[in-house]
Amino acid sequence: MLEIGMYVKFKDYISKITHINKTKNGYQFVQFKEPNGMNVNVSIDLIKKASHNIIEILELGDLIEVECEKGNTNVFEVVAIDYENNEVGIFNNNFNIDFCSIEQIKSILTKEQFESMTYKVGEYYVC
Repeated sequence: MLEIGMYVKFKDYISKITHINKTKNGYQFVQFKEPNGMNVNVSIDLIKKASHNIIEILELGDLIEVECEKGNTNVFEVVAIDYENNEVGIFNNNFNIDFCSIEQIKSILTKEQFESMTYKVGEYYVC
């Protein structure tokens, strides 16, 4: 059952439900705010995952911006997920896995968003 405040993952992005709309024929839409402040309505049929806990929405390969020190952030790929302790694993400078809490996550770029917006260098040639 979807509820206001839940995180939802669509095909290529994650958002948080701010409102649930139902049409007269029972069809449901969820509403969320885009980063630019606009409200968007999306069919519930397009939701891949939904949870009150953001860690249950994350997938291996997603990119997260993590606040490592006060005011200092870095971007990492999610390489492990510890659902029991609400932590995500990232590679440190020595290529060992460090775990950080979900409270340290400032933003998320799904692997699908990254792949859809990526320009592949060397794939196109200009003659």
